[in-house]
This record gives sequence, C-alpha cells and structure tokens, in this order.
Amino acid sequence: MRPAFALLVLANVVLLGCLYAYTHRERDFATLCAYVDEQIDRHRCTEHETSTRKIGWVDDLDTAFAFARKTGRPVFILNGDGDICTGRL
Repeated sequence: MRPAFALLVLANVVLLGCLYAYTHRERDFATLCAYVDEQIDRHRCTEHETSTRKIGWVDDLDTAFAFARKTGRPVFILNGDGDICTGRL
C-alpha cells in the first residue's frame, strides 16, 4: 500500500470515528449544525492568508523582482511557450 494512500485511509477512519462519536452523543440536529458552522467559521481563511491571491502582473523580470522585494512576496514566472491545448512543448 502506498504511504499517501495509507495516510488518506487513516485520515478517513479518524474522521469517521470522530463523527460517529459526536453523533452518538445525546444532542439534536440543530446543535450539530451549529457546531459544524462554528468549526467552518473557525477554520476560514483570514484576509492575510488570502493576500497571496492578489497577483501583480508585470511585463519584465526587473519590475517583477523590484515588486517582490517591495512587497515581500515571491516571483512566479509563467512561460507561455508550447501548445496550451495539449500541454506539450
């Protein structure tokens, strides 16, 4: 069994076990829904965590590196050479 698959199976077993243990407590469905909503809100991305989605597009590397130094963000270079439909060069 591959390690990644084994880890995925283990995570699913743990998740199902937690859900089983939680649902067999004496609580109603509304309490469970409130608990799930609270957990979703608690794990939602903050504005700081989603700031990397704001990409600053530039035309040359000098501007890109200057912008990266100024903002403290990495440079991502996109090369448009090849056939986009097949993914082959």
